[in-house]
Amino acid sequence: MIVLDTNVLSEVTKPSPHSSVLRWLAALNDETSITAVTAAELRAGLSAMPHGHRKTKLSEVVIAQLSEFEQLGSVLPFDHFAAVEYATVLVLRKAEGKPISPQDAMIAAICRSHGAPLATRSVGDFEHTGVEVINPWAQAGTPDTTK
Repeated sequence: MIVLDTNVLSEVTKPSPHSSVLRWLAALNDETSITAVTAAELRAGLSAMPHGHRKTKLSEVVIAQLSEFEQLGSVLPFDHFAAVEYATVLVLRKAEGKPISPQDAMIAAICRSHGAPLATRSVGDFEHTGVEVINPWAQAGTPDTTK
């Protein structure tokens, strides 16, 4: 299983998504999931948009994306196991002198609790969390071995 970060889902909703991301997603053989944090970030982004045609169209696409993950049971919650990992993520990042946002720490903790890599463009935000990070924007979408 590979967990998709918010920026991966956002990319595919763009009028002209990055071709590397589309190729990477098309070539996936693994099951994909998202976190409840990603679902919340996407919904918050929609809520913050001004009313209008663009918001309406984007809302339809994002809600369809989220519904698909929900129907497949592929929205990973922040549960007790993730809470344990959350503390570890904070300690690891603090030891490196690198702050981490609560949302990113929660996403990393969920990934750690499932032993799953994270696909994201924000590689640096997840360094030193113990999570394998994959950058679909990179030419080959190869894993970043700096955990």
